[in-house]
Amino acid sequence: MDKVLGAGGAIAVAALIVVSTLGSTHASVMTGARVTYQQAVDGLMFARLGRLGRRGTPATSLWVQCALSCVAVWFLETFSALATTFIFTMWIFYALAGSAIFVLRVRRPDAPRPARCPGYPVVPGLFVLASLAMTVMTIAQDPEGTLPWLGVLVAGVPVYYLWEWARRRGGGDAGGHAGGG
Repeated sequence: MDKVLGAGGAIAVAALIVVSTLGSTHASVMTGARVTYQQAVDGLMFARLGRLGRRGTPATSLWVQCALSCVAVWFLETFSALATTFIFTMWIFYALAGSAIFVLRVRRPDAPRPARCPGYPVVPGLFVLASLAMTVMTIAQDPEGTLPWLGVLVAGVPVYYLWEWARRRGGGDAGGHAGGG
């Protein structure tokens, strides 16, 4: 942009990138902690994460998310590594979310469908394939940077089953309604 529009153009593009990045980060922080909060309320996470602060915000979940974010920044060291890791894991979850439409249509064929999926099954199928392609290409491009995170995600599977086992037995902090503040 510096060559096309001069220094002002380069500054404008840099400012737009900063605003876009901050907006995306803000959305991730706002939604991430609330998902964790609701999981705790539903008994899928530690009950303490389902507590609300004085102002009705999921304060504990926000602080935990802050701590985990700081750990990620500490270990990844660069913005590029952080962004690549975030985007890599998001494509996996996009593929899983897109696949959910197929699973739900098989498991719950009579469930109400308040939202339509135009082009079903082609459009969601293409979306899932594109998400998987993005995941595979990222692994191929940077296996050393992506495979450890894939390992972390896969490690969540036995943790989930252990959590469910503990929840069914009524053990520890594994479930129950967490409630307010």
